[in-house]
Amino acid sequence: MDTGETTDAKAAMPRRPAAQPEEPPYEGACGRTRLESVHVTIPGGYVRSVQVYTAVDVVADPQLREAAVSGALHRFEGGEELAIPFVYHDPAARKLALVLPDSLRHRELAERGKLLERLAADTDHALPPYVREARVVIGTAELAEYLSRDSAADGRLREREAELETRESEAASRDSKLAARDGDLAAREADLVTRRQELEQQVERLVERERRLKARAEDVTSREDEIRLAQEEVEAARRDLEVREQELERRFEAVQQREQAVAEARKAEPKAQSVPPPRPAAVASAPSGVAPLAEEDDVEEIEEIESVKTDAKIALADAVELVPEGEEEKLSAADVEEIVDEDDVEEIEDVDAVREVTGVDAAPEPRTDENEVPEAKTLIAESRHLPGPDVSPPPRFLEDRDIEMAAKMADGVWLFARLDEGREEAFRGKVDLLVQLAVVQGYPVVVLALLEPDAEGRPYVRHAALDPRNPDDRRVLEALRNRFEATVALFGPEGHFERTVEVAAARRVNVAMILERIERLSEPPSVDAQTAIERALAVPPPVREAGLPFQTEEPPPSATAMEAARALDGLAEWSTPDRLERAMLALSVPRDVVDGSMRRILGDAVRHGVALPPPLLSRAVSVGVAAEPGELVSQQIEAFRQTCARPDRGGLGPEEIADNWEALLKAAGDAEVAIDGETHEMAWKAIREVRGEATGPHPMADVEPDELPELGAPELVLLLDHPKMRRPAALELCRRSEPELLDTLFKAVRKMPRAEVVRVVPRIVELGEAAGDVLIDGLGAKKTFVRQAAALGLGHLKLRRAVVPLMHLLQNEPSEVWQEVARVLGELGTGAHRALSRAAKDPRGQEERFVWALAHLANNGCAKQVQQLASDKDPKVADLARRAMTLRDDAARDAAEVRGKRPMSSDDPVKQLSHRFYEELAGTAPEMDLADVVE
Repeated sequence: MDTGETTDAKAAMPRRPAAQPEEPPYEGACGRTRLESVHVTIPGGYVRSVQVYTAVDVVADPQLREAAVSGALHRFEGGEELAIPFVYHDPAARKLALVLPDSLRHRELAERGKLLERLAADTDHALPPYVREARVVIGTAELAEYLSRDSAADGRLREREAELETRESEAASRDSKLAARDGDLAAREADLVTRRQELEQQVERLVERERRLKARAEDVTSREDEIRLAQEEVEAARRDLEVREQELERRFEAVQQREQAVAEARKAEPKAQSVPPPRPAAVASAPSGVAPLAEEDDVEEIEEIESVKTDAKIALADAVELVPEGEEEKLSAADVEEIVDEDDVEEIEDVDAVREVTGVDAAPEPRTDENEVPEAKTLIAESRHLPGPDVSPPPRFLEDRDIEMAAKMADGVWLFARLDEGREEAFRGKVDLLVQLAVVQGYPVVVLALLEPDAEGRPYVRHAALDPRNPDDRRVLEALRNRFEATVALFGPEGHFERTVEVAAARRVNVAMILERIERLSEPPSVDAQTAIERALAVPPPVREAGLPFQTEEPPPSATAMEAARALDGLAEWSTPDRLERAMLALSVPRDVVDGSMRRILGDAVRHGVALPPPLLSRAVSVGVAAEPGELVSQQIEAFRQTCARPDRGGLGPEEIADNWEALLKAAGDAEVAIDGETHEMAWKAIREVRGEATGPHPMADVEPDELPELGAPELVLLLDHPKMRRPAALELCRRSEPELLDTLFKAVRKMPRAEVVRVVPRIVELGEAAGDVLIDGLGAKKTFVRQAAALGLGHLKLRRAVVPLMHLLQNEPSEVWQEVARVLGELGTGAHRALSRAAKDPRGQEERFVWALAHLANNGCAKQVQQLASDKDPKVADLARRAMTLRDDAARDAAEVRGKRPMSSDDPVKQLSHRFYEELAGTAPEMDLADVVE
């Protein structure tokens, strides 16, 4: 149990000094009452011997106290007073003083010397501290003052002791309360352990219930198969009825013509009276003479962070469904979250850890702060000369000439810098101010470095060290985090004021990162603040470092691919979290410079077709080199083709070209980018020139399509990577109906272009329920038309386990494919009714999509259920259902168009792909590819 608070409270509490043993009083001769004979001249010239006190012990002879204090010790009856010094000793009060008459004031030191000599000669007795510190007082007035002052001090000491005793009593009371609190915390901890055990038991019960539900789902699936067979029998009966209807049509042709005329009149009448509501986000056909715009089907814009979070939420919703009836109230939301797959949570945490560690956002937000300094883009702050300092420098700066620079808060940040001999003209040009973190044996020190390059480019630097745990220095850092600018007062070597300049830079983010990094220091330091500062100034962080790719002044673009590759290697070395942290925290490179340098170097690499390592591939997308990984890889492949076609081949040798082609081919596979046959042959020709003929990936590349039926499955799998043979090889594998090859087959589909996907996926669908898993996995493909084809296939198979993934896609699909996903969900009928109704309560800003899904649902045997939702107590659900009922006719028209039951009303590429998909399933598709049909 953590009792750090109690320990700290006790440590901070003042303690009564430990009782010291009282020292014995002084018993030497100098402290005892002593009478001595002295000769005194009396009137008439006679000399008389009298006894006088040269020392009095007021404890041994208390009757002498009053005489000594009042001055009557050496006074005769007639009023005469002898000018004789004496020692006043009070052993009980631990006081000893040499009392001199006022007339002997001039002999103070001499008499004190004599007393000390007598004390030194008394080696038989110990001298207590109050004897060694014996005072000399002049006259009885000073003696009385000396005695009273010490008495007052004793009184104050006694009061202080009483106060300390009171505080000790209070501390004891607090200790007892803290002990009671510790007991309460221990009891609460035991309760929490018990609660955790109960939750674990509940989770076990939920897992068992989920297992039972899965078993029930399998039973339901088998029943669905039986129902499907019954439906096929019904379809056969319907076809018989259609034959009979055709016979009736021939016999009653005249009647049918009249009915058709009436039907056309009825269709024309509503169009004349009212305009049906337009379909949302409809794609307008291109004007005549104008080529249609490029399709967005190849664009992948789903953000991975939002996708992971959405997956976690769906898993949480599924977990809530598994709570047994009657136990819903027992689990809180926090309890249920423990049921969610921990892998999903770890993915979210991994995405957040990249900022925490590097301090660089994946996509930096544009800076709109009105306080941003105008030098933020150039990052070199030009000094502005001012007439004189408005703020006096810190005293230590004036006193210690070894201090190069000091900082102070006074209506902004002020820096006071001392110039070296011969450097009096420094800091008149371009001046920069760095903020650097140095951790000295666990203690953080922030170093401010004021620098200016000389004529030869070498920097002249003045350093100041700040302690971030010191309140004054912390205020300086907080001010720099809000506005990174400072006024610098320059002083000559002898300390005379020279001039004042102003400096500013775009390093607010660096200061914020340094302060955040300091807060995360956990190890206790092994040195104090002053030692850490001295060591940091003795060996300050460097202001430059060889090989640093982040440059303030942008160099010219790389002239060759070799130059771009070398720059990319340097960037890769500095792109690790540790090196990025060093660049921004220790070398004070602004984040804008980091992002700008990355954008420049990565852009040069892409322009020459140099392959990017996987971490830099995602970084290139985040800094805006390309919209998404697939587009980036496509640009690289096309650029490298041009590089290889140049006479100098971009300065690359055969080995480097082969390595680059291999990296680009792997990146294309990971990004699901289709490569045309010509590029494929160029790449493997370059690879085989270096690796040898045996490295060719397609030993069967010369096989003709009519020879494919004679090949084995391994040879066909090899051909799935060949651009010219992948489609016929995939179709041949589908014809063989081997479910164990479905994963490999669909991985090849992900890399196919649109025209090939729409031909291959329907053949995969014909494999039945065995294709369900790969189609569900295909809903997360990077290409929109692959996601659409997978959704169409799942809709055709009518798999109940596909409802939740399709719902996920409906809510998160960034393209117009959502329209077809809504139709597929609606055509699942009663199987999707419950999921749609539940999700409609929280559509997450996608109300339009749920309206269309419910409209299709109503057209597929669930009109009564949708009508009931229109009366739901949730006003949002009721509104969605009412709107859906008004769109039923439009939904029916769209479904009829994509299924070929009526002509297409537009050149919408999404609807065109669905139409061709159903033609492939029905075996009525034309020979030409879909791309030719669309064009």
